[in-house]
Amino acid sequence: MSVEGAAGGGGGGGGGVNVSEYDAVIVLGGGLAADGSPHDFVKARLDEGAQHVARFYICLSRGTTHKPPPCDDRGFPIDEATASANYLIANHGIPHDKILKDTWSLDTIGNAVFAMAMICEPMQLLNLMVITSEFHLARSRLIFDWIVPLWIPEATVAYIGAVDAGLDGELLEGRREKERGGCVNVESQSRKFTTKMSAVAFLMQGHGAYNSAPQQAASASTAANMQVLGSY
Repeated sequence: MSVEGAAGGGGGGGGGVNVSEYDAVIVLGGGLAADGSPHDFVKARLDEGAQHVARFYICLSRGTTHKPPPCDDRGFPIDEATASANYLIANHGIPHDKILKDTWSLDTIGNAVFAMAMICEPMQLLNLMVITSEFHLARSRLIFDWIVPLWIPEATVAYIGAVDAGLDGELLEGRREKERGGCVNVESQSRKFTTKMSAVAFLMQGHGAYNSAPQQAASASTAANMQVLGSY
């Protein structure tokens, strides 16, 4: 796998569409507002993604384990990937048949595994752009650098961090602090689970978002922690 670095795009690519075509632009989810629309920092990711030419745009994430999903008018849960796809269609005119959805994953590791296993490898999408927020970029890059070559060793991956729209002050620092701790965990996991089989076994048996172990009640949290979790 070869990796290309990319500077933060500022949520609009700095003007104009990037003429380099990717097999897929992969946009990570990041939670939904109460009305079912993407958070502002997720919209910034989507706005950035729309500035790049691609065969497909892949919207990631079913939801999060940090809070229940909002529901539509019929009472059905709204998937983050569906909300992101709707945003790209409505705000950027991207045809629906160019948008692929990951409606399985519940966290960033799952984002990478399901995107590779269910979409990119079987569809032979090799030239990839991964877009997330600046605060989330370091951990996302560690995860995709770990997971992508397990499925597609010949893939090329570029990364962009979009602006952290709608996050500032203590809330942004809280998200950054959580990401720093997450990076330490991912570095350990990537050294331990070095094959496709072991990575999937970890995800499905060892990861609390996916395994069948009884869910533990959330421990007492500070107001700051609750504010961070509420931003998902």
